[in-house]
Amino acid sequence: MRRTANKRKWLVVLVTAGAVCLVSCEDVGPLPPPPEPPELTPRDPEAIAEEILTGLAPLNVYIRGLPAEIPINEPLRGQLMDHVRQAKARWEQSENGRLALRTVRRDLEDRLKPMQAEGRAHAVLMLCDLIEILDPGNSRPARYRTWAETHKNRPFVVIRGWYEPLDAPYEVIYAFCEVYLPETGQVKNVAVRQGEEFFGLIFREILGDKSGMLLEYEATGTTFEVYGP
Repeated sequence: MRRTANKRKWLVVLVTAGAVCLVSCEDVGPLPPPPEPPELTPRDPEAIAEEILTGLAPLNVYIRGLPAEIPINEPLRGQLMDHVRQAKARWEQSENGRLALRTVRRDLEDRLKPMQAEGRAHAVLMLCDLIEILDPGNSRPARYRTWAETHKNRPFVVIRGWYEPLDAPYEVIYAFCEVYLPETGQVKNVAVRQGEEFFGLIFREILGDKSGMLLEYEATGTTFEVYGP
């Protein structure tokens, strides 16, 4: 009898403990996931910066592979901006991370002047966007953005051939050109002679023995050279 009584006592204790556990678990809710284990060796700033810059490699491919007048497509723009936003969110809380982000920002800033010299307005605008994500108070991109907003719509000219009318009373030379208009995405064909204006450009001079044209972009007053076949 005593053994049976003891069994009943332990059964009551176990049932009660189980009930308490159930109530307690319901009150607390699901347990949070365990924290990620810390890195055994903190990453140095150079390695972090290299990783971030590697993610920006598609911008280099665009610059090498397309004419300056071709805009950066929206999927690529979004990819690059998301990459920098994510890198900033990940690394700005640590000292090494902040140093790496500063290195990346300086790398992007150093590209502004060369891209401007090459007339790559769309690349300059992309660089300005990325720099401003990393450093919203940075004033350096402002003047480059102003130039790029004006310059990005400069027509892209390809010389297809030359023509000299034999019956003209004086020497006249026409350049047959194919003109891409970035603002509208249209392609136009035109025959133009020295001194004439077309699509916001002025044909200033024939270069060499009809090897190219010196053109002026009226919106900025800058000149550039185009060479043909």
